[in-house]
Amino acid sequence: MGASSSFGPMPDKVVVVLGNRLLSNEIHVELRGRMDTAIELWSTLSNSLFLVSGGRTNPSISKTEGEAMRDYATEKDVPSNYILVESEALDTIGNGYFTRKILDNFPDIVSVYTVTSCYHAPRAEYIFKLCLGPKYILDSKTCFKSDRKADESERKGFENAQEFFSGITPGSIEEIGQRLKKSHSLYKDLHN
Repeated sequence: MGASSSFGPMPDKVVVVLGNRLLSNEIHVELRGRMDTAIELWSTLSNSLFLVSGGRTNPSISKTEGEAMRDYATEKDVPSNYILVESEALDTIGNGYFTRKILDNFPDIVSVYTVTSCYHAPRAEYIFKLCLGPKYILDSKTCFKSDRKADESERKGFENAQEFFSGITPGSIEEIGQRLKKSHSLYKDLHN
């Protein structure tokens, strides 16, 4: 294990919660379910950080998903010094990419636990495996069981992710960043 920090020993695990488009400055039922599921998981792990991922996907809301999720986590007694906020992701590919860029600053982290809604978990797992690559152990078994089921938009999103990652070396953050800038409409202005 690495040197100690304000966390005690350097964390070797992280729970990553994927955002969901905000409808107001407060998190809604679906996102609250993801957060509660993630907080419960985080509380069972020792030596772990809590990363919330989501940008400003609703222009009529002043907060990013990450900021709203951080506020909720602190209200639920997750210590603020254990919370990492990723506020640039505008979709699931962004969640994976920007999370990986943050994790590269924490060399002791080897285990990544993703939490999202169950209907979304297969696509999120696929994307995170490709963004994280072989350096990390990915666990995406924990998910929020919402009323929503996988639908045509989820199927299409998975197909789009497969097309996006076609030919990319798993874990090559440089290749992913270049492709985001070149061919992803949400990230054309991305500055690595």
